[in-house]
This record gives sequence, structure tokens and C-alpha cells, in this order.
Amino acid sequence: MHRGQFAGVQFCEGRAPQTVITADEPDCHLSFAICVQTRGRAMLQSNGDVYPLHGGEALLITPFAQLQWNAADQHAECIIASGGPVFSLRFRPHRRHAIRLGEDDPVGLLLTDCIRRMKDFVPASDSTIVQKMGEVLADLIEVALDEAAEATSDQIFLSSLQRIEELLDSPAFDVNTLAAELGMTLRSLQKRFYQFDTTPREWMAQRRLERTRRKLDDPLLASRSIKQIAFDCGFRDFSHFSRSFKSAFGLSPRAYRP
Repeated sequence: MHRGQFAGVQFCEGRAPQTVITADEPDCHLSFAICVQTRGRAMLQSNGDVYPLHGGEALLITPFAQLQWNAADQHAECIIASGGPVFSLRFRPHRRHAIRLGEDDPVGLLLTDCIRRMKDFVPASDSTIVQKMGEVLADLIEVALDEAAEATSDQIFLSSLQRIEELLDSPAFDVNTLAAELGMTLRSLQKRFYQFDTTPREWMAQRRLERTRRKLDDPLLASRSIKQIAFDCGFRDFSHFSRSFKSAFGLSPRAYRP
């Protein structure tokens, strides 16, 4: 196992069968580690979790007390970059992350390539250049963490919307009620929907139209009138519903129904 260190970042080349990285003090957590699997297959253990790795894959973990890399075949090799307390404030150590850096992710590609090159370039470089490279690496890691946090937040938000969708059948369920159900202010809710190029009101109208369309397709509801189905899905004005339905699906509700 070969180790090198600069600007608070430690580089480690791991080869079969095992590589272990641990903090110097028992209660100290390293701020981050990026494991780049250069060859073969391996299993990475950290924070009580196990992550499989294949050649070409990379994993970013933050923070951790100990990292254990175990080769899964005799050809397995990796490069691990890890950083100590000097990075802790930037990477918010109270939040745990384990992020796969995919080949289709620009930030992941930059991080992986940066680590591969820095491992060999840094020892012979000027200290000023080394310091700047360390800052670039830290910036890339922070971007990756922010993107992961944003993606997770989006998933939670979208899951919450799916849960709430059933409540749209009530005509009294409006934008203010939606904000209250999500535990958000109306302004925050509007900003959230703006990220998806829509508004809360537009989303609610679209989901109600989709629910109405599905019920019009349902043969078990063939005996129920179009007007009653529209009202069941939260519409109050049948004329407005008919115009909105035709605008959304290209046919009037009556022409659409089988």
C-alpha cells in the first residue's frame, strides 16, 4: 500500500487483499473519502454499510471514522483520496452521504480524473500549485455533495406530492392547503415548483385532469356521468373542466370517453 499526502488530503493506492484507512484519534471522523476502483471488484465498508465496487466506478463517502476496502478478486486495485478535519466545515460533517460518482455525471468524471492525476502529479509539484489543486478538489467534492442533497430533497418532495394526490378529490383542497400539508410556506412551495417549470396551481389542475381521464377510461365507472366524475376529482365548474380537458388532451370529455 502506497500513501502520499498534501494540503490535508491523503492519497492511498489499495491492492488486494485489503486496505484500511482510519482517523488518528478514536473519536475523530475523517471529512471525506473518494474510492476510485481502477481494476477488478471490491467491497467498501464504512459507517456500518457495505458498498460493492466494479472497475471504473467511484464512491464518495462523508464523514467516516474508518474505511475498509476488501478486494473481491485478485486483480482488484483502487485509489483512495481522504481528507481530515481541515475540510470538515466545508463538508458539513453532521450529514452522512454515500454517493456513487457515475460515468455519466460530469462532476463524478472530473473528481475521478482529478484524483487519478493528482496522485502522481502532486509529489513533484510546487507547494502553491498543490494548495490550489487541493482547493479545486474540495470545490468539486462540495458540488457533488450539494447535488446529492438536492436530488434527495427532490425525491422526498415528489414522494410527498404522490402521497397528497389522493386529497385533490376535495374541491376545498387549494394551493394554501397544499402548502400546509407539505409543511411549507406558500412562497417556498412556489419556488419548489418553479424548479420543475410549473406552479402549484398548474400542478394541481394537471393532476386532477389526469385523475379524471383515468376514471373516464375505467369500464367500471361507465355508468357514472362525466359531470359526476369531474366533481369527484375536485372540479367545481363543469364548463371550466371541459375546456381544460380539451386543451390538455385534444378532445372534449364526451368525445374522449369510449
